[in-house]
Formats: sequence, structure tokens, C-alpha cells
Amino acid sequence: MSEAQYARVNGAWPEAAPKPTAQEAIAGTRLLLREGFRFYGMASHANQKRKFKITSGRRHTWPRRGVWHVNPDRTHSAFAGWKEIVHSVSHWCHAKRYPDIRGHDISHAALEKHLVEYVIAKAWLQGALKREPRPASPKADVRSVRYQRVLLKLQAWRTKAKRAKTAITKLEKQQRYYEKALATNAD
Repeated sequence: MSEAQYARVNGAWPEAAPKPTAQEAIAGTRLLLREGFRFYGMASHANQKRKFKITSGRRHTWPRRGVWHVNPDRTHSAFAGWKEIVHSVSHWCHAKRYPDIRGHDISHAALEKHLVEYVIAKAWLQGALKREPRPASPKADVRSVRYQRVLLKLQAWRTKAKRAKTAITKLEKQQRYYEKALATNAD
């Protein structure tokens, strides 16, 4: 791909693109994969269930062993944040559509530019993917939880004991019957 094509793709980004939060990065990667495969008309790939995981450091946003590792703050490259995520997802979609063509091809540039415009149009840079954090669930008192478990186990063992007592009574009755029957047969 020529320098002019790279300039068009990278020029589509605004000057300051904020880094996404972990939740935004995963939601965005999920949507970018769907849009990338739709761009190529590969609807069957777009609807696949995928697992996502946040990673950090120098790792790329890329799938490994069936899990998409998403790095929202990769800083060891020319790209960071949304730019790196869009670039990596566009490479993945392009590789799936054109397995025999090298990564930085004109068709890859078209997809990446489309995804950049998609991110900007959907206002992801302004925080459109942010969700309200869930309120923390109150922690239960450990002792009361364990006490409830003890009560349940005690009830279960009492039921088993009652069943055992009934079974023993029944077997003793059968024992008396057979002892009586065997005694009459011996005469």
C-alpha cells in the first residue's frame, strides 16, 4: 500500500482519539468484527459467538486460542487505543476474506478506512459505548451463609435418618415374616 493510501486512512482519524475503557474496547471490538465481515459480505462470520478478554502491555488486539485479546492501551506502536483496535480488527477481517493476499493491500486500506468512519459516525470517541457501572452487590455475612448451609444439611440428614428408620422397620417386619415362614416349613 502506498504512502498516500496510508495518509487517507490515518487522516480520517481526528487529532486526539481518547483511549477506550476496557468495557468500551470489548464492545467496540465485537461491533467492529461484525461490521468488518459485513463490509466483505461474510454474514456467517459476522454472527459467530466469540470470547473476549482484556489484555495489556505490548500485546496486540488479536485472537489467540479462540479468545480475542483486546488491548485498549497498547502504547508500543504507532497506534494506540481505538486506532490500534481498528487496525488489528481490519487485518483480521481482511485475512479471513483474502487469505492469499498480504496484509497491507488496497482492499485492506478500504476496509480500515470504512471501520474508522464507522467508529467516528457512531460517536465512539465521544463515549457512546460507555455504560453505567453496575452497583456493587452487598456482601453477605459469611457466618450467616454458613449457618444457613448447616441448617440445610441438618434437615437433609434428619430426612435421611427418618428414611433409614422406616427402612429398618420395614426390613425387621420382613425378617419376622420370613423367620415365621421358615419355622412353619421346617415342621
